[in-house]
Amino acid sequence: MAAFTLVELLVSMFVLIIIFLITASIIEATQRAWRRTDSMISQYREARTSFETMGRRIAQAQLNPRLEYEYEDMLPIRYRKGSKLHFVCGPASELIGDNHIHPGHAIFFQAPLGMTADHRYRDFNHLLNAWGYFIEFGSDEAWMPGIARESKQVQPRYRFRLMEFRQPSEELSIYKEFSPAEGDWYRRHLAPRNVAVIAENVIGLVIAPQSPGDEDPDWMAPNYAYSSQIPLTKADSTLAKITEHELPPVIRMTLIAIDEDTAIQQQGEDTKPPEKLQLSAIAPFTDAQNYENDMKTLEAHLRKSEIEFRVFSTSIAIRNAKWKLGE
Repeated sequence: MAAFTLVELLVSMFVLIIIFLITASIIEATQRAWRRTDSMISQYREARTSFETMGRRIAQAQLNPRLEYEYEDMLPIRYRKGSKLHFVCGPASELIGDNHIHPGHAIFFQAPLGMTADHRYRDFNHLLNAWGYFIEFGSDEAWMPGIARESKQVQPRYRFRLMEFRQPSEELSIYKEFSPAEGDWYRRHLAPRNVAVIAENVIGLVIAPQSPGDEDPDWMAPNYAYSSQIPLTKADSTLAKITEHELPPVIRMTLIAIDEDTAIQQQGEDTKPPEKLQLSAIAPFTDAQNYENDMKTLEAHLRKSEIEFRVFSTSIAIRNAKWKLGE
C-alpha cells in the first residue's frame, strides 16, 4: 500500500504554510486599504457636507439696505444708501484677532436662517442670524465631554478645524453694539456656545469676492478683503464707496482638507501646527489675481510632502446682491 513519506508530508505542510501566510498577508493588506479608504471617504464626506452647507448659507446673506439722509452742518443734504447689517471677509487672523491660530480666510454675515435657542420662536423660519466661518488650530478639549476632560487617559487632540459661528436670533447684537471698525458684532461673541466644529482636518479656506463677466473679476477684492461697511484698507476710498452697503455678486470659495490618518502622522504629539501644513508660508493667498498660481504651488507642495488631500471649490451666487456697475 502506497503512502506519503515524512519528507513529502513536511514539504506539503511547508507549502501550505507559505500559501496561508501569503493569503493572510493579502487579506491584511486588503483590510488595511479598505479601512484607510473608508476613513478617507468618511473624512472627506464631512468636509464635503460642510462645504455644501457653507455654500447654501452664504448664498442667503443679506444687508437690507435703505435710503437715509446724509447730513452736513446738521442739515440733510442728500439721500444715501445705508444698512446696519454687515458682510465682511478677508484674512482670518486680521478679522478675528485673538490668541488662537487662524489660517486662511474668514467670512461673517447676517442671513435669515431662523436659528433660535428659544423654543417659542422655532416656528419662525426666517429670523435673522449672525453667521460665519473660519479655521482654527488647537486642542479639542473645549468640546470634550466632562468625563473625558477629567480623565488623565484621554489626551487632547490638536487639529485644524472648520468652525461655524452662529448667533441665535434672540441674541443678535448687530443693532446694539455695531462697530464695523472693530468687528464687535462677531468678535465679542466667538465663545464656545456660539461656535461649533463642523469639520476636522480642514487646513485651508479661501474666500474671494468676485464680479463675474468683468475683464478683472477680482477688482472688488484684490487682496481678498471685502467689507460692506468700511474698507479693510484705507488706501482706496473710491473702491470703498462702490462696495459700501453692497453684497458681492459672487463668492469663489475653496476648501482644502486632509484625512485623519495624515493628520495623525503629521501632528504626532506636538501641540503646534505641523510645518508641512502651514499653508500660509507656502501659498499666502494675498493677491486674488495670483489665485491659480497659489493653488498650483499649494497642491505641488502637498503632493511632494506625500500628504493625502482633497480640494473643494465652487462659485456661490449671492441671491440678494444688487450690484450695478457705475453707481
